[in-house]
Amino acid sequence: MKKIQIDKGLIEQLHIKENKSLSEIARMLNVNPETVRQRAIEYNIEISRNYPKTIKKCLTRRKSTIRRKKIHIDKDLLIDMHINQKLCVSEIGRRLNISDDTVRNRLKECEIPIKKYPRIMDRKVGGRTRTIDLDINEVKRLHIENKLSVVKIAEKLGVSDGLIAKRMKEAGIPITPHKRPIPTKDELYDLHHTQNLSDRKIAKIYGVSCSLVGQWRDALKIDTCFNFRNEPRIDIPLKEELINLHHTQKKTLKQIYNHYDISQETLDRWFTYHDIEKFMWNHSSKEEEIFEYLKQYIPHIKKVRFGKKFEIDIYDDKQKIGIKYCGVYWHSEKIRGRTYHYDKMKTCADLGIQLITIFEDEYLEKPDIIKSVLKSKLGIQTNRIYARKCTVKEIDNNIAHKFYDENHIQGSPGKSIVSFGLFMNDSLVAAMSFGKHHRDNRNLNNIILNRLCFLRDTNVIGGSSKLFKFALGELKGYNNIISWSDNRWSSGKVYETLGFTEEVKLPKDYHYVKGEKRFPKQNFTKARIGCPKDIKEHDFMKNLGYEVIWDCGKIRWTFKV
Repeated sequence: MKKIQIDKGLIEQLHIKENKSLSEIARMLNVNPETVRQRAIEYNIEISRNYPKTIKKCLTRRKSTIRRKKIHIDKDLLIDMHINQKLCVSEIGRRLNISDDTVRNRLKECEIPIKKYPRIMDRKVGGRTRTIDLDINEVKRLHIENKLSVVKIAEKLGVSDGLIAKRMKEAGIPITPHKRPIPTKDELYDLHHTQNLSDRKIAKIYGVSCSLVGQWRDALKIDTCFNFRNEPRIDIPLKEELINLHHTQKKTLKQIYNHYDISQETLDRWFTYHDIEKFMWNHSSKEEEIFEYLKQYIPHIKKVRFGKKFEIDIYDDKQKIGIKYCGVYWHSEKIRGRTYHYDKMKTCADLGIQLITIFEDEYLEKPDIIKSVLKSKLGIQTNRIYARKCTVKEIDNNIAHKFYDENHIQGSPGKSIVSFGLFMNDSLVAAMSFGKHHRDNRNLNNIILNRLCFLRDTNVIGGSSKLFKFALGELKGYNNIISWSDNRWSSGKVYETLGFTEEVKLPKDYHYVKGEKRFPKQNFTKARIGCPKDIKEHDFMKNLGYEVIWDCGKIRWTFKV
């Protein structure tokens, strides 16, 4: 290729005197800019980086047009999320849909100290992202006080041991290896050679890994025994049996291979052979606690699935009663939508099943009361009292409210006008209270039956009828007695028994959720929370880190006096 010649004086004139760039000169001469640069180097012409003022103005103008507006974040919101809620920078950025750097800059501008909190981990399961929240104080207690290993803590909380180890590292909790004493040589020899147990079965006895058992044998100089290989092999279960365990009953892979007393590799081969899809179930420890508690009274209860998405955690097929335990975050509007609980309750009702929906905070705060209510619903209470052997009398409201706090899920009502108690040998076994509704104080003809409660773990047969009959004789000057039944807990049969008529079915309602607790929406009116008029209450609360959870609706009942 012929070398392109460019006059030295022309390059000096255009580049040095007229201050044109090499690219501009190349366009004028219809050559490549690299050719101009090479000729300039050959002629020892200094290549200038200075641009004309017009070009500098254009570049400055272009940069100014793409400059982004500064994102302003309320200082109180940052204090609430970072200091009060202890959310890390990345989690605040994720919730406000901004970058981590923006959050850090705003924290510095507001002079809020940036603290390191454990990062909330997102895990993709089945094509969607799941956020796993762990109580790090509970993890610390289990590891330090109870001396549980990371693996045992993971089994107890239903998560992976890698997640537990990561959270402990982020929280600065030292992982202490809790070593078990090594068995004696005679013990290990007896298990391995005399009883012909494999390393895996020995590991299961001591609660350690197979590799550790191998290390024990090496340290104690015990030869490997292969007699256990003569044990009869386990036949591969039917595909339907494995699907029932894993898909219907939602048992984890670990629960299944422990059930069959096999290794994880063997279970993987079974699933591959049958072409069964694997799921990462994350069972709630409290849900399992309720299941095991009721199973000792009703051995035939089970977990069932209707179709692909509809399932019941605890189901008694003889009485057609189902129980669903709901974590308040995982069943909030953000995860499940608005109609999830109502739709499931309605579907069960259409199938002739009464579904009891328990929210997480109810059981965490009052586990004994919840268990008592469930035993009453399932008819397994052992302590029975007949109301005909009891006496009824008016009692002080303070005594009644204390009784409600100890025995009722909702505790005591705000205010009561009058209360009545049912006594067995001077012991209060049931109470009923009446009062005014907080939004209906002016209607003097209506009174509200705001509590009916029985002693925990006690079935008072005929108690509600005897209390209500006595109350009717004492209440004067009222035309209507009004009350409500919660569809999460009851179908309202007790009101039908007392002679009430169904007035209206009320739509589903909501609570606000933060952490593991629900809060009544009445506590967060715009006036109380300082919400601007042009912002919706829902949006304002979500910016403060609250979610919304919806119930199953209520039924309003009326009794004509």
